[in-house]
Amino acid sequence: MTPTGLLKRPSMKAPTVGSDPSAPQLLGTTNSRRACEADVATLMQADRLGVAVSADGRLILNPPIESAVYFGVAELLTNAVRHAHASRVLVGLARDEADLVVEVEDDGRGGADERVGSGLAGQRRRLAVFDGTLEITSPPGGPTRVRMALPCESL
Repeated sequence: MTPTGLLKRPSMKAPTVGSDPSAPQLLGTTNSRRACEADVATLMQADRLGVAVSADGRLILNPPIESAVYFGVAELLTNAVRHAHASRVLVGLARDEADLVVEVEDDGRGGADERVGSGLAGQRRRLAVFDGTLEITSPPGGPTRVRMALPCESL
């Protein structure tokens, strides 16, 4: 279980995809979980990465927050495949007081360091625009856990 306990541990099967998996959607287009699952399906190769998504009910987000979450999760999925060589990722979206909390955990080799490269440091800067935070725990050998928190009055 993650430190904050927001990620549920569903079975690691391929996500359920909407009617047109080739058409990416932003998170709040219909339902955050369903849209995120569709986005995950278009961003991953099913034989390389198993992704499970859990969401705390229906999350309606303001477009700038929605965009920050979408691109943040996309960056983390890319890192899980490209750098961590992960085979499974859990993505959880939940409410925490007045914040939207997104947790991403992979089973890769760990060692993520935002001082190396620009992806994680850029993600921290993008979240800071909204007074959001990024916490990274990635010991050598894994797993990598990332927690993004964004204040959201719209929740």
